[in-house]
Amino acid sequence: MISEIKQGLLPGSSSPHCNYPEIIDEHGGVEKVTESLIHLISPHIIQFQGHEVTRTALNAIICQQSDSNEPWNMPLGYASIVCDDRDTSWWRLYIGQCSLSWRRIVCQHAQQIIKGSTASLYYFNLWIGNGHRYARFIKLWGFPKDTVTDGWYQACSNLLEALFCRAFRTHHGMLNRLGSKYQNDGKASTLGWGLNIMSPLVQGNLALNKELRTKANIGPSKAPDRQIQYWAVFNSRQKAAAEKKRRKESIKAVFEKDFDIALQIALNNDEEAFNKIRESLQLQQETSNFSEDLAHIPFCGSLTSEVAAILDYAAVSGANDTPMRASNNDDEQQMLTIPWSLDGCGFTEENILIWTYDFKSFTSIGLKHLGHDILTYPDARKFHETLLANSQAKIIFLCGPQSEKLIRAIVRSSRHTLSLRGFDYPLYRDPLRNRLFICCPPLPAEIWSVSTRHSIKISEALRFAVNFIPSLKYDIRPFFCENSSVIGYILRQARKERLGGEPLTADTVDEGVRLWLTRRNMGQAEDIQEIEKIAGSLTRGLLMVLKFLPRRPKSDGNESKERSPQPSMRATERVRVHESFNVEQYQKIGDFVHKHLDERKVDYRNRLSRLCAESPRPQDKERCSTSSDKGGTDAPSTDPESIAALKCFSQWQGQAFQTGAAEMKGLVEQCQAEAGDRDYEAPIDILQGLTARVIDEGFLDPVGVTAAHPVIAGASDKKRQGVKSVVWKNEDVRNREYSYKLKDQLKRHIYIYYCEILFPANMDILDEMVFIKLELCPAGEIHTSLYATSSSEAHDDPALRLAFRVRYSDTFSREVVYYATNPATNMVFRANTLVEVLEKKSLEDISQFPRRFIHIGSQNNAHPLLERFRRGGNTSPLPR
Repeated sequence: MISEIKQGLLPGSSSPHCNYPEIIDEHGGVEKVTESLIHLISPHIIQFQGHEVTRTALNAIICQQSDSNEPWNMPLGYASIVCDDRDTSWWRLYIGQCSLSWRRIVCQHAQQIIKGSTASLYYFNLWIGNGHRYARFIKLWGFPKDTVTDGWYQACSNLLEALFCRAFRTHHGMLNRLGSKYQNDGKASTLGWGLNIMSPLVQGNLALNKELRTKANIGPSKAPDRQIQYWAVFNSRQKAAAEKKRRKESIKAVFEKDFDIALQIALNNDEEAFNKIRESLQLQQETSNFSEDLAHIPFCGSLTSEVAAILDYAAVSGANDTPMRASNNDDEQQMLTIPWSLDGCGFTEENILIWTYDFKSFTSIGLKHLGHDILTYPDARKFHETLLANSQAKIIFLCGPQSEKLIRAIVRSSRHTLSLRGFDYPLYRDPLRNRLFICCPPLPAEIWSVSTRHSIKISEALRFAVNFIPSLKYDIRPFFCENSSVIGYILRQARKERLGGEPLTADTVDEGVRLWLTRRNMGQAEDIQEIEKIAGSLTRGLLMVLKFLPRRPKSDGNESKERSPQPSMRATERVRVHESFNVEQYQKIGDFVHKHLDERKVDYRNRLSRLCAESPRPQDKERCSTSSDKGGTDAPSTDPESIAALKCFSQWQGQAFQTGAAEMKGLVEQCQAEAGDRDYEAPIDILQGLTARVIDEGFLDPVGVTAAHPVIAGASDKKRQGVKSVVWKNEDVRNREYSYKLKDQLKRHIYIYYCEILFPANMDILDEMVFIKLELCPAGEIHTSLYATSSSEAHDDPALRLAFRVRYSDTFSREVVYYATNPATNMVFRANTLVEVLEKKSLEDISQFPRRFIHIGSQNNAHPLLERFRRGGNTSPLPR
């Protein structure tokens, strides 16, 4: 195969992103490259040479690797064998590669599999098994732990993946020789039954266009396996149909009658069942005596609340939620609190009951979520049954697949499908308690962890529940999840484009943002194109739209209740806007937004009038009348807290805020309640805290932050705003990574102590987030990837022992790892000092040695020996 690639006989052998023939020549030619690749292959796979590939043989390898404790914490390649418990002879194979197996297999593959994703042929093949199929993993090859994930590493990984795709025949024609009789007719797919589609040789290719992807799908469409054949058709139709349905349904205004109809349809138009449920949902809660068994069951909230949620795992993003923080106390029961996403909606311990499916802490997905049936654990079933029996909740949200699974096993219920604005939710009805169980996506671990569509689906489910439970109608803001996700998406996209990323267009805009705009009567293709045309950039136009959208101000002067610590609140921070809005464009966007909102308001009132005229029930007419009376008469609040929130929000968008009373009142008056959904929007102060949270985690720049050096406490000026300060002399850097956010400056760099690490302007770093690990060799040894390359053994420089391991993800979510270097002599002096600081030497002692750098702040007290290092200085002259 290497020879074929060298001759350019395989598709993707030579392309701008990776010229394999050239790389093979640079590394010694075909034979030497082949030999080096073979050394990377797992011994258990080498022993497999010449044997027939069967499910039994593959399972034997899994057992061997498990028994020998085969290491997985390294860059590696793997095979996932998909099995079916109904047929011991059936199996399918998928080949993959990763630089971090935990994130790839647990956070990406496992999370997609357990939620029933059909986004790829691999996931689809598991999903279509209807719970009877499962995946196991085999390590095929591995690189040393200290491997630099550079171009050579990526080329080797691609070559090995292509090798195994051909060896196990998991591809469908994309690895056939160019010009072969099978190249264009797809018949070569009859050779294999695998689940790989795209050729590994084109991984990392920025020009992976729609035409190439379409060509790759031709092979599976002609496979001998009818399920593999069907995936290409199913995938395209499913996405198109689902998105079209969501767009269509999102245009409609939603009234109480619409929710009634949605519930009736879900219950198969069973009028009796609907009336029982409707009546039960409207009844006031009754006090009751609770079981003494509850004292031993961990839960959060009130048993008398009308809404409950059973949590599964916290959904994560494989690209951004790194490094993963696995719980060290999975076997211990921990204090459960209300997740930030529900807290932001207004849920408190008085109006919701929460517990987890395994009665442990609510954490991001990990090994504890995989391959275990919680109901087989002692007392688990009893705990769930006791909580369900004592809870007065009328609607219970099942946030994740494990929660749904246990309810199906415990509660004798009927299954239905609830459709809300184009989203389908599995719905279970308990006829004994007239209780509804609604299955919705897992709650996000962080603000950026899930897609906007994921958040919107959560918000629509919450909106449905709030409609039916009178006590929650004025306390809960179900659209908090939607708003937070969409605003975060727009702001991150703006930052990405500012740093040179691909601009957002009307064709590439996220589906969730389309739905969000549609609910505001601006989601048609021509509307989005108009926003892009007026502002000159769709992202900039969306930032302007954010400024003009109505917001719900606080309606009273009471102090806001203390919220959970996530998202954090930093009211003094603002998002830096690097270019002011064009006044003419800004005014045109304002006119555009107001025009469409006015049209929606007119349409809303017309529909409401028709509903009132058509309604045969007096209570419905009263409801319509009440809604109509409220439809725009809310007097905007002018309390100082609302004005402050508006001021902050205005500053986010780059607009000068006028401090005059008239201007303030005018801005407040712009915050009219949104027709229909007005009471459910998140107040600006909540969104303010949300944006502060995004700034805290480094996804956005705060205003006023400039490049500065991290400092040592006690030996410098006070900590500068926005700069990470680490007391290195107190740090144990072993097995620890430090996260850094690259600032938007002419020079992309960070400082570890005073050691500068540079990042080229063209380096593709996802969200500008990098992770640094300090590696320090024992005294007398030299690190093979040392940072200060001008360090000298002749001078006995401690810097010879120091290295900085850099890790980041590119925009394709591929992990890149390398060791930073700096040839500057002054960096040798700084690295020498850092090594000795890490070894807890005092600055006084360090100052007695040559080739060191020390910095003492102008306002800090210091030992007389250190006075000469005010504002920084070297202990000996720099060599010329």
